[in-house]
Amino acid sequence: MLPALLLAPALLAGCAGAAANSSPTTQGPASASQSDSTAGSVSPTAGSTETPTPTVSATPTASAAPVNWDSGGRGTPAMAAGLPSPTDWYAAAFGAPSEQKVLYLTFDDGPARDTEALLTELEAAGGKATFFVLGQQAAEIPSMVRRIVAGGHAIGNHTWDHPELTSLSTAEVADQLSRTTEAVNSAVPGGMGSCMRPPYGLIDDNVAAVSLAQQLQPILWTAHAEDWNQPSVTAMVADLREATRPGSVILLHDGGGGRQNTLDAVAAMLPEWRAQGYILAPIPACVRSPG
Repeated sequence: MLPALLLAPALLAGCAGAAANSSPTTQGPASASQSDSTAGSVSPTAGSTETPTPTVSATPTASAAPVNWDSGGRGTPAMAAGLPSPTDWYAAAFGAPSEQKVLYLTFDDGPARDTEALLTELEAAGGKATFFVLGQQAAEIPSMVRRIVAGGHAIGNHTWDHPELTSLSTAEVADQLSRTTEAVNSAVPGGMGSCMRPPYGLIDDNVAAVSLAQQLQPILWTAHAEDWNQPSVTAMVADLREATRPGSVILLHDGGGGRQNTLDAVAAMLPEWRAQGYILAPIPACVRSPG
C-alpha cells in the first residue's frame, strides 16, 4: 500500500544542478512500449487524516517566467546525471516553490501492463500522481486512460512514440503532441492536462514554442530513481529518500518495459512519506479543467 506523499524542496533550478535531488547516472527516461490492462475506478482518501490539498500556485502561463530552453542537451553535466538542463522551467510551471510537504510523483511511457498495479497502490494510499502518457499506448489501452482519470490523477502529453523532439521539424513535433492529445481525449473527453514532458528531457526553443502553442506547459523533473536502467529496489529506495523534499518532481516509469522494481520501491516509500507528513499530489499545471 501507499501512504501519503512527499517531495523535494525548492526544486528551483531543478535541472541545471543536481542540487537537492537524487543523483544517478546517464541519460533520461526510457522509451515506449508495453500494453494490457483493465478498467476500474479509484477513490481518493485513505492515509493521513485530513491532509490538505497542496497549494503550489495555479495553472501557470507561458510567460510566467523566462526560460532558456536551448540551454540543455545531452552533453551537459546535469544530463550526465539524468537531470534536464534548462533552467527556470520549474518557476515557469509552478511559480514560487511551495514550502508544504508535497511530492509530485510522475510516471512516463505508459499506460502499460504495470499501470494497473501502480494505480491500486496509489488508491490504497490516497496518493495522486501525474502520468505522462504516450499516444500510441493511450490509443491501445483507452480503458487504462479512463482508470487514471477516474482515480483523480493528472495526465500529461509525452508524445506519440517517444522520439527525440529536438531532432524533428516543427510540423513533426506538432503532430507528435496533437495525436497524443487526441488519443487521450478520445478515451476521456477533456482528459489531457495542459502539460507535456519531452522524451529524454530534451527540449529547445522550437519544441517549447510548439508545446506552448498547443497549451502544453513543459514539465521536466528535479529528481529520479534511474529506473530506466532497472536498478535494484534497494538502490531506488535510496534515491527516492534522497529526493524527498517539499516540491520535488520525481521521474519514474510505468511503461517502457517491466516495472516491478519501480512498483516495489514506491510501495516501500509510501509508509515513510506518510509518516513524514508528505502529500502526493498531481502537478497543478497538468490537472485538467473541470467540465
